[in-house]
Amino acid sequence: MTQRRQQGGSFNLVIGVVMLVVAVMALWFVFKSVFALLAWLAPVLLIITLVLDRSVVFDYVKGMGNRLKNDTLMGVAQLAGTFFFFPLVSAFLFGKAMLLRKVGKIKGQMETEKEGEFAEYEELEDDEVLDLKDVEEVVQTRTPTTKPNNNYDDLFNE
Repeated sequence: MTQRRQQGGSFNLVIGVVMLVVAVMALWFVFKSVFALLAWLAPVLLIITLVLDRSVVFDYVKGMGNRLKNDTLMGVAQLAGTFFFFPLVSAFLFGKAMLLRKVGKIKGQMETEKEGEFAEYEELEDDEVLDLKDVEEVVQTRTPTTKPNNNYDDLFNE
């Protein structure tokens, strides 16, 4: 009985290894296809990123320059990685620009909700000013019955 279990176990091991190899090959094919598609779209994504928010690309290049100055070996590695994985880098920069744009819009909406919007107005020309000559003069409806008895009230009566 123990021999049958061992034979079944080795057969399952072979099937497991074959399935693992097939899964790795499928993932490799998918990665290669996505990378090829991104390679065609990379220049377009970079241009769109520059239009959306050019500071994202400039900050990335400036950071690469700073890394080259401060840590030359890692700077060269980043430069080589940017060159060889340009499609992935351009997709990353495009995603970052889109994210920053979305965050900026949400932040602007929150500020307008908090502070309110400015009301638009229209300036009137001199000839469009209202003519109020026809309006009757306002008659004073309240007459002082008693004289104020403190100095503060006297300031307004003079």
